[in-house]
Amino acid sequence: MASIRKHRSKRQAQVRRADHSPTSRSFMYKADAVVWARVVDWKMDSGELVADQQVLNELSIRDLLIRYEETVSPSKRRAKVESDKIDLLLCHSLRSSVFLLYDQVQNFNIGL
Repeated sequence: MASIRKHRSKRQAQVRRADHSPTSRSFMYKADAVVWARVVDWKMDSGELVADQQVLNELSIRDLLIRYEETVSPSKRRAKVESDKIDLLLCHSLRSSVFLLYDQVQNFNIGL
């Protein structure tokens, strides 16, 4: 259920549901707050918003980059360039994490 209240010189829309975490946002105009609250309420009904924040907390930057590359990048004019940059980031982050793990193992072996 959405509610709108006056907060200082702005309007604050709040959407609270038992199965979702509370969501709020401030607007200059009440009409904007009402529209946003309706949209969020509809998204919660349709299942478009994730109810469990734990799912979002488990996503890694790698997962988000891959998802962005598959869904958003293809619709852009310079999709190939952006895809190459994302691949470079993914390759670099993978390589650096492998080196970090290798350094940790080496430091552990030296300590023995």
